[in-house]
Amino acid sequence: MAKFRRSHGGQKSSSSRIMVTGIIGVIILAGLAIALKNLIGLAEDDTAIFEKERLYLPVGKENLEILHHQFYSLAYDEEKEGAAWVSYELLGSNVAGPWVSRTNDFRPDPLVSTESANNSDFKNSGFDRGHLVPAADMAFSETAMSETFFMSNISPQKRAFNHGVWRELEELTRDWAKENERLVVVSGPIWNRSTQKVGKANKMLVPDAYFKVLLDIDLPQQKAIGFVIPNELQTKRLEDFAKSVDEVEAITGFDFFKNYIEPGLQENLEADFSIKDWPTNEKKYKIRLERWNKE
Repeated sequence: MAKFRRSHGGQKSSSSRIMVTGIIGVIILAGLAIALKNLIGLAEDDTAIFEKERLYLPVGKENLEILHHQFYSLAYDEEKEGAAWVSYELLGSNVAGPWVSRTNDFRPDPLVSTESANNSDFKNSGFDRGHLVPAADMAFSETAMSETFFMSNISPQKRAFNHGVWRELEELTRDWAKENERLVVVSGPIWNRSTQKVGKANKMLVPDAYFKVLLDIDLPQQKAIGFVIPNELQTKRLEDFAKSVDEVEAITGFDFFKNYIEPGLQENLEADFSIKDWPTNEKKYKIRLERWNKE
Protein backbone atom coordinates (compact mmCIF):
# COMPACT_ATOMS: atom_id res chain seq x y z
CA MET A 1 0.00 0.00 0.00
CA ALA A 2 2.83 2.33 0.87
CA LYS A 3 4.46 1.56 -2.49
CA PHE A 4 1.17 2.24 -4.28
CA ARG A 5 0.81 5.50 -2.45
CA ARG A 6 4.31 6.56 -3.44
CA SER A 7 3.69 5.58 -7.05
CA HIS A 8 0.26 7.25 -7.06
CA GLY A 9 1.71 10.30 -5.44
CA GLY A 10 4.35 10.51 -8.16
CA GLN A 11 1.75 10.31 -10.91
CA LYS A 12 -0.30 13.03 -9.25
CA SER A 13 2.76 15.24 -8.97
CA SER A 14 3.55 14.74 -12.65
CA SER A 15 -0.04 15.49 -13.64
CA SER A 16 -0.01 18.59 -11.48
CA ARG A 17 3.15 19.81 -13.13
CA ILE A 18 1.61 19.29 -16.56
CA MET A 19 -1.53 21.12 -15.50
CA VAL A 20 0.42 24.02 -14.00
CA THR A 21 2.62 24.23 -17.06
CA GLY A 22 -0.47 24.30 -19.25
CA ILE A 23 -2.06 27.05 -17.18
CA ILE A 24 1.14 29.11 -17.30
CA GLY A 25 1.27 28.64 -21.06
CA VAL A 26 -2.32 29.83 -21.44
CA ILE A 27 -1.56 32.87 -19.24
CA ILE A 28 1.53 33.72 -21.28
CA LEU A 29 -0.36 33.40 -24.56
CA ALA A 30 -3.20 35.51 -23.20
CA GLY A 31 -0.72 38.10 -22.02
CA LEU A 32 0.97 38.19 -25.40
CA ALA A 33 -2.40 38.57 -27.10
CA ILE A 34 -3.32 41.49 -24.84
CA ALA A 35 0.08 43.08 -25.31
CA LEU A 36 -0.22 42.72 -29.08
CA LYS A 37 -3.70 44.21 -29.01
CA ASN A 38 -2.46 47.12 -26.89
CA LEU A 39 0.50 47.61 -29.20
CA ILE A 40 -1.79 47.73 -32.22
CA GLY A 41 -4.10 50.07 -30.33
CA LEU A 42 -1.22 52.39 -29.48
CA ALA A 43 -0.10 52.35 -33.08
CA GLU A 44 -3.59 53.29 -34.19
CA ASP A 45 -3.76 56.04 -31.55
CA ASP A 46 -0.34 57.35 -32.55
CA THR A 47 -1.44 57.46 -36.17
CA ALA A 48 -4.59 59.34 -35.19
CA ILE A 49 -2.59 61.80 -33.12
CA PHE A 50 -0.08 62.24 -35.93
CA GLU A 51 -2.82 62.88 -38.49
CA LYS A 52 -4.48 65.35 -36.13
CA GLU A 53 -1.27 67.26 -35.45
CA ARG A 54 -0.52 67.51 -39.16
CA LEU A 55 -3.48 69.88 -39.31
CA TYR A 56 -1.56 72.37 -37.18
CA LEU A 57 1.26 72.70 -39.67
CA PRO A 58 1.72 76.05 -41.43
CA VAL A 59 1.87 76.09 -45.22
CA GLY A 60 3.25 78.55 -47.73
CA LYS A 61 6.95 77.95 -48.27
CA GLU A 62 8.86 75.30 -50.17
CA ASN A 63 12.30 73.80 -49.57
CA LEU A 64 11.56 73.17 -45.89
CA GLU A 65 12.03 69.75 -44.35
CA ILE A 66 8.99 68.86 -42.21
CA LEU A 67 9.92 66.80 -39.16
CA HIS A 68 7.77 65.21 -36.47
CA HIS A 69 9.07 64.61 -32.99
CA GLN A 70 6.86 62.96 -30.42
CA PHE A 71 5.59 66.20 -28.89
CA TYR A 72 6.04 68.84 -31.60
CA SER A 73 6.66 69.32 -35.31
CA LEU A 74 9.01 71.68 -37.11
CA ALA A 75 10.08 72.85 -40.55
CA TYR A 76 13.85 72.94 -41.02
CA ASP A 77 15.42 75.49 -43.36
CA GLU A 78 18.80 74.13 -44.36
CA GLU A 79 19.88 77.36 -46.07
CA LYS A 80 19.48 79.28 -42.82
CA GLU A 81 20.46 76.30 -40.64
CA GLY A 82 17.46 76.51 -38.35
CA ALA A 83 13.77 75.85 -37.92
CA ALA A 84 11.46 78.19 -39.83
CA TRP A 85 8.66 77.28 -37.41
CA VAL A 86 7.71 74.87 -34.65
CA SER A 87 4.12 73.81 -34.00
CA TYR A 88 2.52 72.01 -31.08
CA GLU A 89 -0.48 71.74 -28.81
CA LEU A 90 -0.09 73.21 -25.32
CA LEU A 91 -2.38 71.76 -22.66
CA GLY A 92 -3.05 73.67 -19.47
CA SER A 93 -2.97 70.42 -17.52
CA ASN A 94 0.56 69.71 -18.75
CA VAL A 95 2.01 73.04 -17.65
CA ALA A 96 0.28 73.07 -14.27
CA GLY A 97 2.92 70.75 -12.80
CA PRO A 98 4.55 68.81 -11.34
CA TRP A 99 7.57 69.48 -13.54
CA VAL A 100 10.57 67.29 -14.29
CA SER A 101 14.07 68.70 -13.95
CA ARG A 102 15.58 70.56 -16.88
CA THR A 103 17.64 68.09 -18.95
CA ASN A 104 20.01 70.52 -20.73
CA ASP A 105 21.00 67.77 -23.17
CA PHE A 106 21.69 69.99 -26.19
CA ARG A 107 22.42 67.75 -29.19
CA PRO A 108 22.03 67.60 -32.99
CA ASP A 109 18.63 66.58 -34.30
CA PRO A 110 18.93 63.07 -35.83
CA LEU A 111 15.86 63.64 -37.99
CA VAL A 112 17.39 66.51 -39.99
CA SER A 113 18.61 64.83 -43.17
CA THR A 114 21.22 67.52 -43.88
CA GLU A 115 22.35 67.63 -40.23
CA SER A 116 21.38 70.36 -37.82
CA ALA A 117 23.68 72.77 -36.04
CA ASN A 118 25.49 71.45 -32.99
CA ASN A 119 26.10 72.79 -29.52
CA SER A 120 29.67 73.88 -30.25
CA ASP A 121 28.41 76.25 -32.96
CA PHE A 122 27.26 78.59 -30.18
CA LYS A 123 30.61 78.65 -28.39
CA ASN A 124 31.89 82.23 -28.13
CA SER A 125 29.15 83.34 -30.53
CA GLY A 126 27.76 86.02 -28.22
CA PHE A 127 24.26 84.59 -28.65
CA ASP A 128 22.03 82.51 -26.39
CA ARG A 129 20.77 79.10 -27.38
CA GLY A 130 17.16 80.25 -27.57
CA HIS A 131 14.34 77.73 -27.53
CA LEU A 132 11.48 77.93 -30.02
CA VAL A 133 9.52 75.26 -28.13
CA PRO A 134 10.26 76.31 -24.53
CA ALA A 135 11.65 73.62 -22.26
CA ALA A 136 9.11 74.59 -19.59
CA ASP A 137 6.22 73.97 -22.03
CA MET A 138 7.35 70.34 -22.17
CA ALA A 139 8.29 69.84 -18.51
CA PHE A 140 5.47 67.34 -17.95
CA SER A 141 7.76 64.46 -18.97
CA GLU A 142 11.49 63.91 -19.33
CA THR A 143 11.08 62.73 -22.93
CA ALA A 144 9.10 65.82 -23.90
CA MET A 145 11.57 68.07 -22.09
CA SER A 146 14.56 66.39 -23.71
CA GLU A 147 13.12 66.85 -27.20
CA THR A 148 13.27 70.63 -26.78
CA PHE A 149 17.07 70.41 -26.63
CA PHE A 150 17.45 69.16 -30.19
CA MET A 151 19.50 71.83 -31.90
CA SER A 152 16.84 72.17 -34.61
CA ASN A 153 14.69 73.79 -31.90
CA ILE A 154 17.47 76.17 -30.87
CA SER A 155 17.92 79.59 -32.46
CA PRO A 156 20.52 82.35 -31.92
CA GLN A 157 18.93 84.96 -29.68
CA LYS A 158 20.44 88.03 -28.09
CA ARG A 159 20.71 87.45 -24.37
CA ALA A 160 18.60 90.43 -23.31
CA PHE A 161 15.86 89.27 -25.69
CA ASN A 162 15.96 85.63 -24.57
CA HIS A 163 16.07 86.42 -20.84
CA GLY A 164 13.67 89.36 -21.12
CA VAL A 165 10.69 89.82 -23.40
CA TRP A 166 10.82 86.30 -24.91
CA ARG A 167 10.78 84.82 -21.41
CA GLU A 168 7.84 87.02 -20.45
CA LEU A 169 5.89 85.88 -23.52
CA GLU A 170 6.69 82.22 -22.81
CA GLU A 171 5.51 82.49 -19.22
CA LEU A 172 2.32 84.29 -20.22
CA THR A 173 1.63 81.65 -22.87
CA ARG A 174 1.65 78.99 -20.16
CA ASP A 175 -0.67 81.14 -18.05
CA TRP A 176 -3.05 81.48 -21.00
CA ALA A 177 -2.93 77.72 -21.60
CA LYS A 178 -4.02 77.13 -18.00
CA GLU A 179 -6.86 79.62 -18.34
CA ASN A 180 -8.08 78.26 -21.69
CA GLU A 181 -7.15 74.59 -21.16
CA ARG A 182 -5.64 74.14 -24.64
CA LEU A 183 -3.78 76.27 -27.17
CA VAL A 184 -2.18 75.62 -30.53
CA VAL A 185 1.21 77.37 -30.58
CA VAL A 186 3.37 78.21 -33.60
CA SER A 187 6.70 79.99 -33.09
CA GLY A 188 9.64 80.81 -35.26
CA PRO A 189 12.28 83.27 -36.46
CA ILE A 190 11.90 86.09 -38.95
CA TRP A 191 14.79 86.62 -41.34
CA ASN A 192 14.38 89.93 -43.15
CA ARG A 193 17.60 91.83 -43.77
CA SER A 194 19.93 89.93 -41.49
CA THR A 195 23.20 88.71 -42.97
CA GLN A 196 24.96 87.91 -39.68
CA LYS A 197 25.82 84.27 -39.18
CA VAL A 198 27.18 82.35 -36.20
CA GLY A 199 28.70 78.90 -35.91
CA LYS A 200 31.95 77.32 -37.02
CA ALA A 201 30.79 74.01 -38.49
CA ASN A 202 27.26 75.18 -39.31
CA LYS A 203 26.51 78.77 -40.26
CA MET A 204 23.25 79.84 -38.58
CA LEU A 205 21.61 82.98 -39.90
CA VAL A 206 20.74 85.27 -36.97
CA PRO A 207 17.01 86.23 -37.02
CA ASP A 208 15.96 89.88 -37.07
CA ALA A 209 12.91 89.03 -34.97
CA TYR A 210 10.74 86.19 -33.69
CA PHE A 211 7.03 85.46 -33.92
CA LYS A 212 4.57 83.50 -31.84
CA VAL A 213 0.99 82.76 -32.87
CA LEU A 214 -1.60 81.39 -30.43
CA LEU A 215 -4.95 79.81 -31.23
CA ASP A 216 -7.74 78.96 -28.80
CA ILE A 217 -10.14 76.95 -30.95
CA ASP A 218 -12.35 75.65 -28.15
CA LEU A 219 -15.68 77.06 -27.10
CA PRO A 220 -17.03 79.12 -25.46
CA GLN A 221 -14.59 81.82 -26.63
CA GLN A 222 -12.62 81.08 -29.78
CA LYS A 223 -9.79 83.51 -30.33
CA ALA A 224 -6.29 83.98 -31.70
CA ILE A 225 -3.40 86.41 -31.37
CA GLY A 226 0.11 86.88 -32.72
CA PHE A 227 3.31 88.58 -31.59
CA VAL A 228 6.32 89.82 -33.58
CA ILE A 229 9.28 90.97 -31.47
CA PRO A 230 12.69 92.20 -32.69
CA ASN A 231 15.64 90.11 -31.53
CA GLU A 232 17.04 92.66 -29.08
CA LEU A 233 16.53 94.26 -25.67
CA GLN A 234 12.94 95.46 -25.23
CA THR A 235 11.50 97.88 -22.69
CA LYS A 236 8.08 98.26 -24.30
CA ARG A 237 5.08 96.41 -22.94
CA LEU A 238 4.26 93.08 -24.52
CA GLU A 239 0.95 94.48 -25.78
CA ASP A 240 2.91 96.76 -28.12
CA PHE A 241 4.10 93.71 -30.07
CA ALA A 242 0.67 92.08 -30.40
CA LYS A 243 -0.77 91.61 -33.89
CA SER A 244 -3.56 89.78 -35.64
CA VAL A 245 -2.71 86.39 -37.14
CA ASP A 246 -3.27 87.87 -40.59
CA GLU A 247 -0.59 90.49 -39.88
CA VAL A 248 1.89 87.83 -38.78
CA GLU A 249 1.09 85.79 -41.87
CA ALA A 250 1.79 88.81 -44.07
CA ILE A 251 5.18 89.25 -42.39
CA THR A 252 6.24 85.58 -42.40
CA GLY A 253 4.65 84.31 -45.60
CA PHE A 254 3.00 81.38 -43.79
CA ASP A 255 -0.66 80.43 -43.63
CA PHE A 256 -0.78 79.08 -40.09
CA PHE A 257 -4.14 77.34 -39.75
CA LYS A 258 -5.33 76.74 -43.31
CA ASN A 259 -5.85 73.01 -42.77
CA TYR A 260 -7.15 73.29 -39.23
CA ILE A 261 -10.00 75.81 -39.23
CA GLU A 262 -12.95 76.02 -41.61
CA PRO A 263 -12.54 79.03 -43.92
CA GLY A 264 -15.26 81.25 -42.46
CA LEU A 265 -14.09 80.80 -38.89
CA GLN A 266 -10.45 81.14 -39.96
CA GLU A 267 -11.12 84.54 -41.50
CA ASN A 268 -12.86 85.78 -38.37
CA LEU A 269 -10.25 84.51 -35.91
CA GLU A 270 -7.23 85.66 -37.92
CA ALA A 271 -8.44 89.10 -38.97
CA ASP A 272 -8.59 90.71 -35.54
CA PHE A 273 -7.79 90.22 -31.86
CA SER A 274 -8.55 91.78 -28.49
CA ILE A 275 -5.70 92.13 -26.02
CA LYS A 276 -8.31 91.92 -23.28
CA ASP A 277 -8.77 88.26 -24.19
CA TRP A 278 -5.06 87.71 -23.53
CA PRO A 279 -4.39 89.47 -20.19
CA THR A 280 -0.76 90.38 -19.53
CA ASN A 281 0.86 90.62 -16.13
CA GLU A 282 2.08 93.94 -14.77
CA LYS A 283 4.30 92.19 -12.23
CA LYS A 284 6.10 90.18 -14.91
CA TYR A 285 6.61 93.34 -16.96
CA LYS A 286 8.23 95.15 -14.03
CA ILE A 287 10.43 92.14 -13.24
CA ARG A 288 11.56 92.14 -16.88
CA LEU A 289 12.57 95.80 -16.70
CA GLU A 290 14.22 95.58 -13.30
CA ARG A 291 15.87 92.17 -13.48
CA TRP A 292 15.42 89.91 -16.51
CA ASN A 293 16.70 92.48 -19.03
CA LYS A 294 19.91 92.78 -17.00
CA GLU A 295 20.65 89.10 -16.43
